[in-house]
Formats: sequence, C-alpha cells, structure tokens
Amino acid sequence: MKKLILLLVILTVFSCKNSNDRIETVLPIENKVWLDDFETLKKEMTLGYANLKYATEKENIDLIKLNEITLSKLKEAQTVEEAQQVIKKFLKTFNDGHLRASKLKVTNKADTIVEIDTTNIELDYLKNTDSGAIALKKMGYENKKYKNRIKYDSVPGYSSLSSQQNPFPTAIIKRNNETIGIIRVGFLGHWRYWNTALEVWEFYKKTFEGKCDGDCQWSFQKEVEKELTNKIIDGINELKSKKISKLLVDVSSNPGGSEWCNAVAELFTAKHLKGPESFFVKHKHWKNTLENQLKNIEEDIENPKIKKELNLKLIRFKNLVQELILNCESNCSVEEVWNEQNMNCLELISHPYAYSLPFEIFEDEQFEELESKYLLSNYRFLTYKKGVYEGSLYIIQDRYSGSATEEFSSLLQANDAAVIVGENSYGAGCGYTNGGIKLELKNIGLSVSMSDCVRLRKDGKNEIYGINPDIEVNWDENENMYSKGLKIITNIEDYNQE
Repeated sequence: MKKLILLLVILTVFSCKNSNDRIETVLPIENKVWLDDFETLKKEMTLGYANLKYATEKENIDLIKLNEITLSKLKEAQTVEEAQQVIKKFLKTFNDGHLRASKLKVTNKADTIVEIDTTNIELDYLKNTDSGAIALKKMGYENKKYKNRIKYDSVPGYSSLSSQQNPFPTAIIKRNNETIGIIRVGFLGHWRYWNTALEVWEFYKKTFEGKCDGDCQWSFQKEVEKELTNKIIDGINELKSKKISKLLVDVSSNPGGSEWCNAVAELFTAKHLKGPESFFVKHKHWKNTLENQLKNIEEDIENPKIKKELNLKLIRFKNLVQELILNCESNCSVEEVWNEQNMNCLELISHPYAYSLPFEIFEDEQFEELESKYLLSNYRFLTYKKGVYEGSLYIIQDRYSGSATEEFSSLLQANDAAVIVGENSYGAGCGYTNGGIKLELKNIGLSVSMSDCVRLRKDGKNEIYGINPDIEVNWDENENMYSKGLKIITNIEDYNQE
C-alpha cells in the first residue's frame, strides 16, 4: 500500500513538472500577434518590395538566418517598443532608404492602435495674412533648412551672386582665365520651399472661395512647381550673363523630392533626355493602377474625334496594358523566399511607358486631346522650358544625395549630358508610385513603406547601388566643407586637362 501511494505521488509530481514545462513554452498573446505581424510583413515584402532581391544581393543578406533571428527576438520581446525595434532592425538590414517604418497613433485608454483617416479633413482657410502658414502646414509644406556639406567660398576667385529671395543660390569662380558658374539645388520637391510656397499662396488664395479641396491643392502644387522652375531659370540666366564657360549644379546632401526632378534636368541641356529603364512589382497596387489607366485608354478609343491611325495605336496600347495587368499576379511564396532563400520568382515587370507613351502616341499631333496623356507622371512639365543652359555641365553629388536626386543625376549622366563629380550617391533609387505600398502592422503599431519600382542606371545596375561619379573626389570623413569645395574645383580642372 505504501509503495502504491509513493508511486502515485511520484507520478503526480512528474505530471505537474511536465505541465509546467508545457506552460513555459507557450508564448504570451502579445508575442503571438507580433509574430503574426511579422509573417504579414514578409508576405507583403515578397509581393510588393521591389528591391528585395537587389538589396539582399547587395548587402549579402542570409534571409534564412535573418528570418530565424527576427522570429527569436520577437518571441523574447517584453514590450511593444521592443517588438518595434526588432522590426526596425530587420528592415534596416536591407540598407534601403525607401524601406522604413514609422509608429502608428496609439490611444491613451488601452494602448490599442487606431487608424487616423485624414482624407476628409477640410481645409477651410481664412482669407487673411495669418492664414498662409496654416494653409501650407495642412498641405504638408515644411519650413526647414538642409545641411550644406560643401562650400566654395574659400576657392580663389569666388563671388556670390544671388539674393536671399532666390532659394537656389548662385555664385561664380573666376579662375585660370575662365568663369565657372555654380547653382545650388538643395531639394527637388515643392513642399520644402516654404517661402516660395507662401509667396505663391498670397496670390493663389484669391482664386477660390471657401475650402481648398484636393483639386485646389493639386493646382496650387503645380503653381509652386512653376514658380520654383522660374527661379532656377532666373539663376541660370544670371550665370549666363557672366559668360560662364562651365556650370556646376550642386545637389550634394539633397535627400530627394518628386518627379519635378525631370523638369529641372531638362533645363540644363538641349539634348532629348531618354528616361531610364524602369520596372514595377507584381502586386495588386500596380494592378489597380493599370486598371485605372486602362479606363483612360478606352475612353480615348471611344472618342470619335480621334483619327483612325491614332485609334489603332491606342488599341495596341490597350492590349499592352491588359497584358501587363495579367502579369501582375505573383507566384512567389513566403516559404521559398524566407525559408529557402530561393528568389528566382521575384520577377519585376518592365514599365514600357514610364516616361513616354508607346507606339509613337506621345509624338502624335492629337496627343493633347487624349486622356491617356495623364498616364505620364511628368505630363504637367511638358510645357516647361528646356535647354535654358546648353554648355559644359557638371553635377556635384555626395553620399547624402538620394532618391529623386539620383534620378536627376542619372538621367543627365545616362544621356551623356553631364559629368558627375564627387562621391557615390546614397543609393535610395526609385521610391513610391501613385502613393506607394504601405502596410499597417496594427499589433506592433508600425506603418511600413516599401519601394514598388526600380530604376536602372546607365550601366544597367539598380540605382540602389548609387550613382557612380565620373570624377571621383576623395575626402576624409572629417574634412571641412571648404576643403571639399576646393577639391571639387581642382578635380574638374584636372579632368579637363587630361
């Protein structure tokens, strides 16, 4: 009897021990939902992150190991802040400026994530002198200055030209019996030129009544872009009046901007600039975009005013877009990419009309009558001046020049319209089209943005490798900005003497 009781006690203790062991291996609910978010993120990156294969190869990433480490860290995370840091570190591994995460808004009541919908916020501006700043802030304009890491003030013969009214400062350097012109372009997007936008707003606000809705804001943006373009033209003409023999366009430390960069590039050369080879992801984001574009093409086909020859071209265009839509379905699985590192399925789609409509539609005399013209993101810049400057051109860049700035430099370099001087650029490459792809990880509390397109540079490599300078200028990490400027000038002079 005693032996039976002892046996029962031992079995009970053993059972409890196993039970406790099982309890210890069960993850808390928070970690489970964080892991669910990570699986969602991997799936979206597999389908929607255009640089997944390129960045993995460039950074020599072991996706299998990265996946295992991230899973382990999420299981160990004690707070949502720790889980967020795990995801941010995971994304940082790819070293892609367009792959990033930001925090979602959190309520104070229960630390739950809420989605803030700003699409219906009404912009009802008062028509007084104090309304300008309010209006600009609501439209996303920023009043900030960017660091300038290269200066030419100490170069012998340097002289500043432009006043404070022009956001694109100009200068000349008289040296060795020639005059070198310099114009500084610190950003290539309209929303960070506060003073110019405020100047435009004072006139623009008189053109509408009541609220400034989406169309109103879009029109305002175009007015700001026109004014900024005119200010660059003023700077170029000012330099031309000084009989410059060469022009330096300084885009060092320029973090990017928008497609306006294409219009700016056109100002500095008389050459026809052919856009770079471009690609996009097999994703519902692009499928929706193409389906909306297809409607524009079909509307043109049904237009009785369109001549037969152009109509036939539009039918071919329609067939092309329909084929692209069919190709938007991806057959990639999360398992083969993240558990096997098999990236053969990560194919992108070549974009046949990123810069010009196909089948000579762009050149047709009825082009302006087409709804299809709006398929070109740079359509609004077609009326802008081109070739304001036609001489010897140099683009100054550094490791902090990225995104739209790389598109600007690459476009000129690929068409043999400029010589690139300085360091290899940042390597952000193509960013977001039509708003881009965003993913909300509501359990972890992060919003993730990822690039949905790829641009290739002159040598056929992805721009995330950066834009290589034609004249490489080496300087120390702690070298001062004036010494950098002098090295830029001397390297250009040595290049011309070769």
